[in-house]
Amino acid sequence: MSDKTEHQCQYLHGCVVWKKFNTNSKFFWMNSYCRGPKQDQCVRKQQKIQGAFISDELLPNGTFLSVDGAATGVECENLKNCAVWKKFYTDNKMFWIKAYCQGPKRSECARKQRLSQGLSVAEDLLPNGETL
Repeated sequence: MSDKTEHQCQYLHGCVVWKKFNTNSKFFWMNSYCRGPKQDQCVRKQQKIQGAFISDELLPNGTFLSVDGAATGVECENLKNCAVWKKFYTDNKMFWIKAYCQGPKRSECARKQRLSQGLSVAEDLLPNGETL
């Protein structure tokens, strides 16, 4: 058995959320949560262990692919010039935009917080504070 397989989440192969991603975007999530240091922080894994319902839209960090009501008509003023989106395909960035740029996590965006403090913002900084 390879070292990578030994350290991956035991629920990885049955995790239906990955069917909604292409290979490029799955890589980020899987390396952090399924095969990486955040396995024990995975909300999907925690709910599986507890026998709780797991939405197909639930991401490992507890956010959702589709954020109901996120398109409020008010979006972040930085959205059009936000450099991190150049690193994503259109379909892969929509869950981030719905949650952080147009949705309930607007005030939590690490990029926006750094800008408002007059700090530089790395192009690969994600809205949740992690980097690509």
